[in-house]
Amino acid sequence: WLPIDQLSYRPSAGWSTVDLPYFTAVAPGDRSRARETVFRCYQIVMPALIPGYGTVTALSQLVPIEEEQVETVSVANSQVLQVLNKPAQVYGSFFPGNDGLSNNCLANAIDPSAFENTPQECRQGFSIDQNLGIVKFAEYVFANASDYGFGQPYGMTPSGAMLYLRVACSVTDLATRAPVRYTRTRSYGQQFDTPTRYLPHEEIVVSHVPNYGPNYSIAGINTNAAFVNDQCDDYLDAAEQIYQTTYPETIRYVGLRGDIALDGAIQQIVFEIGAGGCTTTASRNDEQVHKYPSYNQRRAFDSLPTIRRLLAQSRPTALRQSIKALQLRKG
Repeated sequence: WLPIDQLSYRPSAGWSTVDLPYFTAVAPGDRSRARETVFRCYQIVMPALIPGYGTVTALSQLVPIEEEQVETVSVANSQVLQVLNKPAQVYGSFFPGNDGLSNNCLANAIDPSAFENTPQECRQGFSIDQNLGIVKFAEYVFANASDYGFGQPYGMTPSGAMLYLRVACSVTDLATRAPVRYTRTRSYGQQFDTPTRYLPHEEIVVSHVPNYGPNYSIAGINTNAAFVNDQCDDYLDAAEQIYQTTYPETIRYVGLRGDIALDGAIQQIVFEIGAGGCTTTASRNDEQVHKYPSYNQRRAFDSLPTIRRLLAQSRPTALRQSIKALQLRKG
């Protein structure tokens, strides 16, 4: 892929002289190729300002891009209301193909915050080459370079349209190509000299939706960061419990108490009925009656069915692999 002015079959007088859709100014052997791509394929231009991250200088940091937006829309489907991501949209300044010769709008009149359902929105069908960041239109999309905004143009001069793509993307590091991840960190100092523990949760995704100001400056960002922080804190709180110093405590109450429940910290409740009356003994981080399996043992027993099932599923595969290895060594 090359910019159209770098193509070997570019007309000597430039692309402004071509007659769409025939391309008679192009050599017959290259005419079919020109019809398929020129004024129909547009690639993302760098640098790009990514909300929540900053400026990206290389397209390799964004690809593969997605085919939908971060924003969502509610859709009624078979009397069920679904929340779906909006499909990618293209907007900008281009020739609308009406009876006049004017573009749909001037390039400096494009409004990135209010293009939807206006003449600025490009409604021609398109597909996205996600790995190359190229938008491929089903029809020719171009601008009239003779339209200077001073009235009705006197002629048609085809040129590249001024287009913008609104789509979701993720950023990778320029040097390592590793995805740039959101992290929520909880530190307890360096006194124990222990390595960092990582808790990856791919299902948690931070999103940023920009609101644009003049000259495509980012005036504001709608983000779910607060919700994501709450989710991360829940996981951190749970992981933190493993490292907390626990102090055993046992309390005996008069009567049978029904308002005390096992919650992980309270690991054992004992009810006793005897000549002296009824008592309830609750043990926190401790167990007083040891004739039953401990709390940790009971949790391990709960996992045994799952462990057995996984082992049963993996055994045939391991057997097949070992037989194949024997056959290879024999052969």
